[in-house]
Amino acid sequence: MPASLVTTIVAAAQLRPGNPHSQHFVDARAPANEGRVKTTHVPPASGARGISHAYFFLIGLVGVGLLPALIRSFEVNFSLSHTQMGAILSASSLVMAAGSVLSGVWYDRTGPRWVLGAALAVTAAGALMVWGAASAAAFASALMLFHFGHGLGVPVNSLISQLYGSERGRGLILMHGFQALGRLGAPALLLVCFALSGGWRSAFLLSAILFGTWAALFVYSLQNFVVHAERSAAGGGARAVLHYLADARLQTGLLGFVAASGVEGVLMTWLPTYLQTEGRASQTGALLALSAMLIGYSIIRLLLGTGRLTASARFIGASVVAFLAGLALVLSLPAQLYVLYPACVLLGAAVGAFWPALATRLYECFPNAQGIIGGLIVSASVLGGASTVTLVGWIGDAFSLQQALLIMPVCAVAYWWLYRSLALRMA
Repeated sequence: MPASLVTTIVAAAQLRPGNPHSQHFVDARAPANEGRVKTTHVPPASGARGISHAYFFLIGLVGVGLLPALIRSFEVNFSLSHTQMGAILSASSLVMAAGSVLSGVWYDRTGPRWVLGAALAVTAAGALMVWGAASAAAFASALMLFHFGHGLGVPVNSLISQLYGSERGRGLILMHGFQALGRLGAPALLLVCFALSGGWRSAFLLSAILFGTWAALFVYSLQNFVVHAERSAAGGGARAVLHYLADARLQTGLLGFVAASGVEGVLMTWLPTYLQTEGRASQTGALLALSAMLIGYSIIRLLLGTGRLTASARFIGASVVAFLAGLALVLSLPAQLYVLYPACVLLGAAVGAFWPALATRLYECFPNAQGIIGGLIVSASVLGGASTVTLVGWIGDAFSLQQALLIMPVCAVAYWWLYRSLALRMA
């Protein structure tokens, strides 16, 4: 565990609610003859920020980051067609959507501690079941539980909005930058697992251990400082959800997430599979291409999160153009490695800005309903990802994956138009 993370967790553990002295520490370097103790205020959010950084990194490394690199392995191991694999992923995504809405309402009523602790525990259980799955049915059930745990963890976005205060948008993008860094490490982790003859199952065993351990640490650390639930002005439950869904800004934004997740879901899920089959690349070559995408993906999110770039409508438009150019290069020259890897970096960088840029705008529109809005965002995202991933699998079996991947440009252009429409509604 990184030293900086240990420091932030220890700082959080020292913050006891109701103890006025818990937010100060003794400066041991102060001269003894000063006759007083020097005290320094420790921000209560510092520990939670460190925990959130690690949570997002963990989700990227041994959570969502594992699946794109293993689609072909799942198909071979469980004798699944592209259509069947797409259907399993879609069903898992719908379960994740249900978990995100449930946890969003739960979070707005109770706060983060048990919601996110449960998310980590359920994700660990799902990873353990995937590790031991012996049949396609068992694998499908385990993957659904794994995704349900991810859905329960959606309110961590709302936690971040409180920890960063007026900079909640920057904090959200920065957290997703840490997730991108985790996803960047996932292909390398899998290469190590395969090199040690552990196979893909050993990666999910490691996932279960890490998520289970982090669940205990997360719950223990969060009890030591106060992060309140943000009460929705519309109340709670289904009434609040329907209230916000009636807002045209939210409708536009959610359609944007359907389109954005359609692009990202297909790109990360099916492009490595396309390279291994129709592109005739090796598994190592496909993993390197995925890593190249994630390098661009990580860089752009960290630049946005640190304020070096601003996701304006013009910037998003340029990102869409870059995406179209990169996709054209990959589909036309998949065997030319000197073209493939730079084009994959370009693809990742273009797509990396889509989700956090739109999420930031919607959170700004509805600052008092972070949990509900977060749940709806993820629900729309998984709906877009599930529908396009399933459609691409079916088209890939009926025609070819190369033809199926052409759905991405349509989704990318639709995303840009919806993002621009939301910006105009907010003006």
